[in-house]
Amino acid sequence: MRIIFLLPLLFAIFLSVGPAAAEAPPLPSDLEARQIAAGSAQDDGSNWLLYGGSYKAWRYSLLDEINKNNVKDLELVWTLATGMHDAFEASPIVVDGVMYFSTSWNHVYAVEAATGTVLWHYAYELPASLPLCCGAVNRGVAVGRGKVYMAALDATLLALDARTGDLVWKEAMALPKDGYSATIAPQIIGNKIVLGNSGGDFGTRGFVDAYDADTGVRLWRFWTVPAPGEPGSETWSGDSWKTGGGPAWMTPTYEPETHTIYVGTGNPGPDITGESRQGDNLYTECIVALDAETGARKWHYQTVPHDVWDLDNVTEPLIADLTIDGKARKVVLFASKNGYFYVLDRTDGAFIYAVQFVHKLDWGRVNADGTVTLDKSKFPVKDKWTTVYPGAAGGKEWCPVAYDPQRKRVFIPVIENGHRHKVIEQEFRPGLLYWGGVSEPVPNEAYGHIMAIDVETGNIAWDTETEFPVVAGVTCTAGGLVITGTPDQKMLFLDADTGNVLRTFTAASGWHSAPVTFKVNGRQYIAFANGWGGWVAGFDLMGTPELEDLPRDNVMYVFARKDNKAKEKK
Repeated sequence: MRIIFLLPLLFAIFLSVGPAAAEAPPLPSDLEARQIAAGSAQDDGSNWLLYGGSYKAWRYSLLDEINKNNVKDLELVWTLATGMHDAFEASPIVVDGVMYFSTSWNHVYAVEAATGTVLWHYAYELPASLPLCCGAVNRGVAVGRGKVYMAALDATLLALDARTGDLVWKEAMALPKDGYSATIAPQIIGNKIVLGNSGGDFGTRGFVDAYDADTGVRLWRFWTVPAPGEPGSETWSGDSWKTGGGPAWMTPTYEPETHTIYVGTGNPGPDITGESRQGDNLYTECIVALDAETGARKWHYQTVPHDVWDLDNVTEPLIADLTIDGKARKVVLFASKNGYFYVLDRTDGAFIYAVQFVHKLDWGRVNADGTVTLDKSKFPVKDKWTTVYPGAAGGKEWCPVAYDPQRKRVFIPVIENGHRHKVIEQEFRPGLLYWGGVSEPVPNEAYGHIMAIDVETGNIAWDTETEFPVVAGVTCTAGGLVITGTPDQKMLFLDADTGNVLRTFTAASGWHSAPVTFKVNGRQYIAFANGWGGWVAGFDLMGTPELEDLPRDNVMYVFARKDNKAKEKK
């Protein structure tokens, strides 16, 4: 096993702002075409070119060299300790043997994917004060057009030279003094970089932006909270739209055939009370379909109108073609923080079905026609706690699901826990948290599970319980594996057919990212970023104090099969 240690944060910043130690090879000229073909019959599965593996966001790999029959032969082949000490939430991009990834505190690395040898390392110099609700995290980079793109914590979009790591351009998306930040892994779509903001808990007004990938010029903006006179503005009382929230901090999904972007949006502001923002509060808690060329809204579907429990719908939409009730349907699939898994028609957003994936849910219900009934007895009030399930951590956190097109099955990482909320009077002040209440997890009851749902029927195929809530993403493979991790340091390899745990690996810290798999010189690898922290750790993972003392070092772990070493030397 190759182990690489890097210098701690402060010293590393001074070293990495200069010239790169080495160069990565130039990006392939046909990368854009390969990104469009990712996950199709024209793709051999060797690379992981986009955040979700493909524009469909399935997190599914065509590789099957590592499979459920030989996963016991897996070994750790290299690790890279970055010197960072907050949640390591990034999902790497792999292009022709080079891995690109970000860490907490906005460092970026290009490394040889088979060995971990660092080709270059860039560190962005952040301002001293940042409005962060949920840790100094970053969920990944986008790669293309000769560049590596990262959204920085101060709400700045960066473009780095993919060969050297040198800064090519940077563009401010919004101002931190107003409560804005950015943690998203951007999406590259042709000549555009598409991404949204973080900071919905600070009374910001959410947006989705597109920037010119070559120059950084902003091409369009879709405001997730409409201004007066715009469609949906009637769902906001008074001037509440100005502090309406609706952040969009998870990577959008893209449909090349129709040039449509699908994006999930987050909670309205203030989070815990709705008194100042009467109405359904569009387009918070939505899946929104946007025209990729103009940013214009095509349709939307809202999961929780007038949310007062912080049940963000900032999730990763998946797109697929299914047969449901004997009819061919083009659909959007997603698992929401509110505890429901949804299937919508992606041509117009029409509701097809929803199925509950958490064991306990009492905030309300999704009706058979897709409308929502809220239980108003669960609305937070002053002077006493109101408990609701699932809690503010969600039935599923931001961590992405995976979809297996062979089995027509989605795999969901699940949190089982409630939160109790209480309204407090709070005046909005720019740059400060704007919750309108306080929230805490119900202690000593949290656990988790990984649930498999057959998407053409809505039936639960299997449900594998875990001791702690699952707050890592999921990846699945043609080899019949479902791969994820748990807070108690365990990396899990499950059988996609049965849910049985086939293999575990214990890491130095808890898992709060999403794995990827790729091939170099004929050998399949699995990479998984490890490092505990972020928002769920701030809540001691729903009242489980035994996880408080976990190490928080950022380490990239990479695995391959033991009996396949010879291929690496060829």
